[in-house]
Amino acid sequence: MAFDLNAIGALISGGGLDALSKRTKVGKEDIAKVLSAGIPALVGGMRRNAGAEAGAQSLAKALADHSAADTSDAAAFLKNADLKDGKKILGHVLGDDQKKLVDELSRATGVTKGKTTSLLALAAPLLLSVLGSQNNSQQQ
Repeated sequence: MAFDLNAIGALISGGGLDALSKRTKVGKEDIAKVLSAGIPALVGGMRRNAGAEAGAQSLAKALADHSAADTSDAAAFLKNADLKDGKKILGHVLGDDQKKLVDELSRATGVTKGKTTSLLALAAPLLLSVLGSQNNSQQQ
């Protein structure tokens, strides 16, 4: 299953950065740094989890659950993203590696660990929605 990560970058790069910046009080340049490394790490975690049957089933369910969300307006999506849901997604996708990833991203970007976690948690539902939508399109 191949996914177009450029679609996610394009969604976030415009109004999505503004929405995240307003919501987290983090500069757009710093957000871009966190997400440019964070999103591929999330996708890597999904791939790793999908290597086991239970993980693949869990990922398929998560993609299906999020695939109907309207991501055409990333700014509106991110403005209203459920932070609690995003944190659950991070826990499922990254497991014990979450703290390590947040520490590394925070150190590399200068963004606090709390803000880094929030940025990843806000982007995670968007990521699942876009990937779920792409997955539906590929299956059709």
